[in-house]
Amino acid sequence: MSNTQPKTNRNATLAFILGLVGFFSFGLILGIPAIIVGNKAKREIRESNGAMSGDRLATWGIVLGWIAAVVTTIALVIAAIAFLG
Repeated sequence: MSNTQPKTNRNATLAFILGLVGFFSFGLILGIPAIIVGNKAKREIRESNGAMSGDRLATWGIVLGWIAAVVTTIALVIAAIAFLG
């Protein structure tokens, strides 16, 4: 009987890092890749049948990526309106 832990999916970790860094800086530049990589990680984890973990990391990467992308977009729109208006 094996007592091994599932290995954390690398894309889940990458999604979380991209989302976290994107949340604090480079919102659109890192937020969109965080969303893409996070969704890829969730699919890989689901298809691994328990061999991989990291679903929560991937989810947080996606959430932070969306927040970063939306906040950056709103800030850019406000800046454009202020500059042109």
